[in-house]
Amino acid sequence: MGARLRRRQDFRMVLRAGRRYANRLVALYVLSGGDGPARLGVTTGRRIGTAVTRNRVRRRLREAYRAHGGELAPGVDAVLVGRSEAALADFGCLTGAVLDVLCRAGLISREDDARP
Repeated sequence: MGARLRRRQDFRMVLRAGRRYANRLVALYVLSGGDGPARLGVTTGRRIGTAVTRNRVRRRLREAYRAHGGELAPGVDAVLVGRSEAALADFGCLTGAVLDVLCRAGLISREDDARP
């Protein structure tokens, strides 16, 4: 998956200043312009459910990105936020939602979707 956002301050910066792309299952915030490696952070809110449910949604979102998202361009920080409906969605729907926001953000192209 590459480098990850880990510090609260980094998450806040991306969530406040980044561009937002969303659908019913996930929201993606993207902030570019840095000079370091690309970093991805995944988070969920307490509205999703118990800690077990939130952790499962985060794992599934990371795997959906890893399987189809590839690598972000250098200098891009992105935060993937799982919404409450993501807890009930199957993995195929969740993967489709992640691909949708990544494509709309211009981080991957539609041709990348055809990869096995």
